[in-house]
Amino acid sequence: AKGVLRAHPAFRVVCAGEPPSAHNPWISAELAGLMHYHALAPLSSAEQASLVRHALEAGGAGAPRALAAGEERALLDYGDALRRAVATESILEPLLLTARRLAQIGAHLRSRPQDGVEDAVDHIFAAYQDFLPAPKRATARRMLRDALVTRGVPTAKERGGASFGRRVSRKRDRAASARCHVAPRVTFGAGSTFYLGDAAGEKRSPRRRDLVPRPPFVEMAAHMWALRDMLVDWSLGRHLLLIGNQGVGKNKLADRLLQLLDAEREYVQLHRDTTVQALTASPTLKGGVVVWEDSPLVKAARHGRCLVVDEADKAPLEVVCVLKALVDDGELQLA
Repeated sequence: AKGVLRAHPAFRVVCAGEPPSAHNPWISAELAGLMHYHALAPLSSAEQASLVRHALEAGGAGAPRALAAGEERALLDYGDALRRAVATESILEPLLLTARRLAQIGAHLRSRPQDGVEDAVDHIFAAYQDFLPAPKRATARRMLRDALVTRGVPTAKERGGASFGRRVSRKRDRAASARCHVAPRVTFGAGSTFYLGDAAGEKRSPRRRDLVPRPPFVEMAAHMWALRDMLVDWSLGRHLLLIGNQGVGKNKLADRLLQLLDAEREYVQLHRDTTVQALTASPTLKGGVVVWEDSPLVKAARHGRCLVVDEADKAPLEVVCVLKALVDDGELQLA
């Protein structure tokens, strides 16, 4: 019939989901009859270790690195302890060492050989871990340190420094110590390389220099430490999420980082009424006619620029889903 499209004979659907539970029995008898299912068991300890080793040896930033036997075993012990804890403390579930997280930990340790396992774990899970209730956060960190001590691996404290990824707690510690007054400085190396403390970055070659921000910036210790942490994440190929109250300088820090990197910026501000269409196309008046052009998001994705998303916490769910797909898979469906 007109207006009805028949699915192509080669069309298939592959669904992925978690096992049904008493709280979410989502596989009905009707759905079970429509699909054939395949169960995937969690990776064994040997497979987890192999995944981390592959990330340490694979191509990318940094030279190939091998974990000491104690470090590798401590990381796997920590993963086992987390799985046992999740049975009674479901709030810890996002901290589980999934295949993706193990690969990220390996990539971090390869790129930053001066960091230890504790630094890498804290770094990877900082976005969730630092906003856990204090007792739960302490539980997770205690499990990691117990695993390290049991295997004879020095903790971050024993190595003489704070653990790398603790964004929130480290800022509080710095405010109460003289170290707060010793901020990392920007120095320039050979070619396009520059340094911010012990973090290294590579300047880009912008095609449109007018899109590179040039903010007035006062180098305060807390902001310089935050910039150093942001640069480490950037150098590891991560997308960044800046959390803070209004007026603390989130946009200023983002602009300063892009200035140091000579990176072109596109900007979009979200609100409760933002739609998916507004996120992907924007109207422009040309010659008295409204023309729809690529949005800042699409321009950034096409030209390799950095997209600064302001007020991200105001975005509706469907807009968040579009951003998640782009960040997670590097793909954006326009039509």
